[in-house]
Amino acid sequence: MKSEFEFENTPYEIVVKGIPLTPGFQPRYFSNERDISLFVEHLFAQFPKITEHLQHFPPLKHCHDHEQLAKSLTQLLIRGDLCVARKSSLSVVATFRTDEAPDPSLLTGGSEFIAATDLGEASQNHYKLVIEVAGIKHSNVQRIHLFANQQHELPSSEQPPTESTLDSDKYRSLIIFNHIPNHPRRFGLKIPMYKEPPLYLPLADNVLPVQSNTEQDEWDNIIIPIKPLGLMSAVQCRSHSDLLPEGWLYVFWQGRLWRELQSVKGGMLKDVRVHFYRQQYFAKFIKTVNPDQREARGRWLETLWIPYRIKGECQTNDAGIVLIFSHRQWPWEKILTYENNPDKLSTEGTSLAELNHYSQVAHFDAMNGAIGPITQALLNQEKTPLEIKQGLNEKFIPRFGKHRLILDKFRDNKIPVVYLNVVEQRLVLHLQTTGLTNNYFSDRYLLRSKDPQWQHTTTPKLANCPKVHHHPEWIELIFDDLPMKGLFDLILIPADDQQVPAYIFRNKRLQDLLVLNLQQTTSLLADTHNAG
Repeated sequence: MKSEFEFENTPYEIVVKGIPLTPGFQPRYFSNERDISLFVEHLFAQFPKITEHLQHFPPLKHCHDHEQLAKSLTQLLIRGDLCVARKSSLSVVATFRTDEAPDPSLLTGGSEFIAATDLGEASQNHYKLVIEVAGIKHSNVQRIHLFANQQHELPSSEQPPTESTLDSDKYRSLIIFNHIPNHPRRFGLKIPMYKEPPLYLPLADNVLPVQSNTEQDEWDNIIIPIKPLGLMSAVQCRSHSDLLPEGWLYVFWQGRLWRELQSVKGGMLKDVRVHFYRQQYFAKFIKTVNPDQREARGRWLETLWIPYRIKGECQTNDAGIVLIFSHRQWPWEKILTYENNPDKLSTEGTSLAELNHYSQVAHFDAMNGAIGPITQALLNQEKTPLEIKQGLNEKFIPRFGKHRLILDKFRDNKIPVVYLNVVEQRLVLHLQTTGLTNNYFSDRYLLRSKDPQWQHTTTPKLANCPKVHHHPEWIELIFDDLPMKGLFDLILIPADDQQVPAYIFRNKRLQDLLVLNLQQTTSLLADTHNAG
């Protein structure tokens, strides 16, 4: 059962789950619920006749007007009861081959118009495309890739940044694609991967070259390399900062996860193929991997390249680039909560809006805020309250020594550091299971607070979870991203739905849990109440 129509000069079909696609059609993957809603809105706005067409489609026959039809279609797509597919000459790539080339759909950008009125003039190689990169002395591991243009038989090419000789204080580098014709092009980042084809991250399409003799004080396309650092204490000050600890860095661009990088020792970063795993998560027909177990196979990067200006438009405003650090890799479900909730993203993430000062002062020397100069990073450190309480000697704190030395080779590069919150909002509870009856022998424990409203269910798997002090009757419960205030209840969700959930404890302050974190269930299970 399917409905066929043409939209944006492309044959489409909407297929009921379980019905094979027409040969030559491929699923149209969506990133999240908001992406589905926007697609349906765009479909009805650009193709009004779709209303009449879909009213004859059996799953939507009950809809009597435009609004009801759009709402029902959106809900069916979100639930996965319907699949949108479009005609494509491409096959689904389920695995990465060593000979894999970039997605051909990325290689034809800029073919819909030609800037020059004279086609002969456009074909002359008297033009150049320039991408500005803030700072100097950059590694050539990351490069700008100029995608091929098949319509005009223009090959792909790539260049590392080279220091600009036109600026007296040498604050920037330039990537220049010289001697190219005046045809719009697409460019993006090229990230090398380990034993895999490179990762291509498109940044802009339909970018017009300029005449070869053109020079500008600031170019329309600018990349800013940043060095992420971590704020290690609740004080959140630069004197309590360090290299990023081991964990995961999430880079959102315009409300959507753009890059996921694993942070390893020494402040190095490795990329994940986000787009591939996103497709696997939303795939309805083909899944070859677990999309929540995403491997970082990128080559080690010392800095993170961020789009600052693309085609003249600033990308680091309040709705632009946002960074969040996590000690553990997020499942897709959590990623989508940030993509579908801009307020949550802006509240919990670190915006790079302060990079906008680059256009006015061409440096990053602000002494306050999230963006700062790398020349001063880690040089004026103080002990955190926890380090003072533990009586640690500075000689044994890496940020006072070897971590500071790691940054020395970057101090003349004139790039910024970005300070991220890396304080671990994690609670580890040790729980004795001796008193659990068979009815309560469950693997679901709910920790919640009422003010602020927050809850997290953990499933430690009693049979194989970490044992405390080698005693099998004790288990370890781990709760992530909990608020730093409020009163907490720990509730055991029984395996039998007919049983009433049991409170392990109630109205405990976080400070009490951090100190008194051994909780026995033997005497507490009698206190059973409805946890709803």
